Amino acid sequence: IAAGVLGELAAGATPLRPVGGADSSFFVGGYTAPFDAASACLVVGAAFVATTWSENYGSSAASASSEGSSPPAEGPLLARASTAVSAVLRDFGEGALTVARDRRVLLVGLVSACFEAAMYAFVFEWTPALTVAGDGANAPKPPYGEIFSAMMVCCALGTRVFVGATAPPDRALRVVLGAACAAMALPALYAGLAPTLCLVAFLGFEVAVGCYFPAIGVLKSQVVADAHRATVYNLYRVPLNALVLAVLLARATSRVIFCAAFALLVVALALQHRLCVLLGAAKPTTSRDHAASEGLLAAHDAAAAKAAAAEDPEGGAASSEARGGGA
Repeated sequence: IAAGVLGELAAGATPLRPVGGADSSFFVGGYTAPFDAASACLVVGAAFVATTWSENYGSSAASASSEGSSPPAEGPLLARASTAVSAVLRDFGEGALTVARDRRVLLVGLVSACFEAAMYAFVFEWTPALTVAGDGANAPKPPYGEIFSAMMVCCALGTRVFVGATAPPDRALRVVLGAACAAMALPALYAGLAPTLCLVAFLGFEVAVGCYFPAIGVLKSQVVADAHRATVYNLYRVPLNALVLAVLLARATSRVIFCAAFALLVVALALQHRLCVLLGAAKPTTSRDHAASEGLLAAHDAAAAKAAAAEDPEGGAASSEARGGGA
């Protein structure tokens, strides 16, 4: 949120101007200033990581250390590289088998790929959609940094909405995807024509994004086993990157890209509905179902006791008293 405000201030601090003459392709100021500020933040972050973080050798090194041996840092370089490549290939093979064998794991990956591809398409196209067509430099320029801050506020609001939700994460995510479809339908129809309406839709979509990330995180942790989680999550990036590249390389207009994003969200909603059906079939009975079954058993016991009492009044009464005492 603060980054958006600071970026807007940096963009308006100095005008965009070329360095080294009018024919120069190197510019400073204007909309380049937020990128310069971001580069400075990255340099500070890199210095902090280099001076305070220690290396994580992973589970193989940890197990080797527990057995009394040193991490795999000795031996010929080619042998170490071959061992590392073999381990990576083995992990990816096991992860691919996990995705292929468990339909729930596959559906979670496809849902996340479709939604996040639509989200990245939105990230690339929201500024053109809010820019009113005009005569070059005379066209009005929206306060992009402040709009970005408002989007981040809505994203944080969406996270709080998910925290307060009482529905299971799979069903909550289905509602979130439906809301995201409704929000994305507006820019698909009015991108470049109604900036204010598109802005409202974008803010609503950011609320859905804020709900999506904790929901999909909980859902992935429930579906994907711990042993293959890192590998499977990396495999989920493959269709995501393919979809994002397909959208960007199409070089289409903003409305067409938003239509593609809307289609991806509809596909994600359909896949999530199928996942809800699978998870619902695999879940154990709820407390309400358990209570209902207990009631049926109690009714069956009462009927049996009544039938026994009708056949042998004294024995049936004794049996009923014994059953009541046991209860």
